[in-house]
Amino acid sequence: MDILRIIAVQLVLIGHGIALCGIFEFLQPPNFPYIQNIGVVIFFILSGFLITYSTVRKINNKGYSFKEYFIDRFSRIYAGLIPALLFILLLDYIFQIMFPENYIYYSSYNVFTLISNLFMLQNYPLLPFVATFGTGRPLWTLAIEWWIYMFFGWIIFRTVSKHINYKYLFVLFIFSIVPIYNLFGCIGGGLFLTWIFGMGIFVLLNESYLNINKLQTCLGLIICLIGSTTSIVICKLNVYNPYFGFFISISILLILYLFSKKKNQKNKKNAIVHLFAGYSYTLYLIHYSIFSFLVNFQESISTTLIFILGFLLSNICALFLAIPGEMKYRKLSAYLKRIYL
Repeated sequence: MDILRIIAVQLVLIGHGIALCGIFEFLQPPNFPYIQNIGVVIFFILSGFLITYSTVRKINNKGYSFKEYFIDRFSRIYAGLIPALLFILLLDYIFQIMFPENYIYYSSYNVFTLISNLFMLQNYPLLPFVATFGTGRPLWTLAIEWWIYMFFGWIIFRTVSKHINYKYLFVLFIFSIVPIYNLFGCIGGGLFLTWIFGMGIFVLLNESYLNINKLQTCLGLIICLIGSTTSIVICKLNVYNPYFGFFISISILLILYLFSKKKNQKNKKNAIVHLFAGYSYTLYLIHYSIFSFLVNFQESISTTLIFILGFLLSNICALFLAIPGEMKYRKLSAYLKRIYL
């Protein structure tokens, strides 16, 4: 799972870097789908799997409620979001001072948009005028993730408790707007359906429905590769389609099934992989801002060098931001539970 997270975030990083630096045009439409979008699809599949896995595992513990679930999800999201937003706020301010004529995000660099993003209202269907803050363009997917979490948790905990009343239905309506809106259409159409595919992966693995050997697994992966490629061609290089999400989900299912047969042993390689995965969320949030700033130096530095610098700086900055932020989300969750539970 950590390796898949690393692959997904680096795809997003590389894809945005290529687009902003204007290099390797053969890896962009009309020759190739946007690499960053492939990474986003993988992220949503992994999210659906992990949230379902985590919730089912904890729900078996008596006393685990929606309030505790909310604290867990809040801590995971905001432990990385707050440092990332502060970083974007500062970097964009420097951007405006050094290259005021190149900064095209003035309309979304304000207190109102910042607060709206803190409340996950960016690109909210009922509030189309709320944009993502400054150069933090990847924040649009974060809002979708958040409302899916709330929708999923509310159904799981409140429906099971059978306390279905007007209050329940009203909150359900509020939580359901973004997921339903992102079920098939709109920007990034089908991301909620892709998230549901991740849930399906958990069910299939957890219930042990699969009983195939390595050869069958490899053949399945080849078929899924062909299917995903075909879906991209049919959908005119748009990877935000349910067919691509389905085939990638099955591919991830087969990969997880293959590795589930191996014993999990702690070693230095696993620790390194875990470290790189540990700042993937922060890297996802800040890399676009770093590249947006660096491309202003293209008159004195080659775009290829800017791409390399952006790649390295994004990873380094994300690591240092994640150490006191994203990597401490469990401590934040435990702290909040001591106060509110």
